[in-house]
Amino acid sequence: KTRHYINRTASSHCHVCTRPAGRAGASAVCGRLSTGECRKMVCDRCFEVHGSSLGEPPREEEKWMCTHCQGKCPPTAQCASYARSSEKRRLKRSSGEEDLGAG
Repeated sequence: KTRHYINRTASSHCHVCTRPAGRAGASAVCGRLSTGECRKMVCDRCFEVHGSSLGEPPREEEKWMCTHCQGKCPPTAQCASYARSSEKRRLKRSSGEEDLGAG
């Protein structure tokens, strides 16, 4: 199911490393932002660190499709982190343990 965002502004954190946009330096925003389908951005540092797994950083005039929209996120990406957390929570619930949350 594709999400559609009303607020068509880029995320304030890198999808791969979670650095805030200001600290992350220049960044690439998914080309699907204009349609409201994706708000993800990836910082230049992640393009350097992860290299070809993220593809080439886009030129300003190019529309770039983010790794999430392509289904190719690295294991450090937020969606992978959320998936691991959700799976742990699901397993805990199915075993009868209570999820008390953090804090």
